[in-house]
Amino acid sequence: MKFLSVRDLRGKSAQVWKELPAEREMIITSNGRPIAILAA
Repeated sequence: MKFLSVRDLRGKSAQVWKELPAEREMIITSNGRPIAILAA
């Protein structure tokens, strides 16, 4: 499980979508707090 900030998601969205199947789940954080889970 990988942690990713909202800023990183905005700036590197193409890379995130490519990595998601291998990671299975990514936790999206805002100000260090988890706010969402991306799951493949």
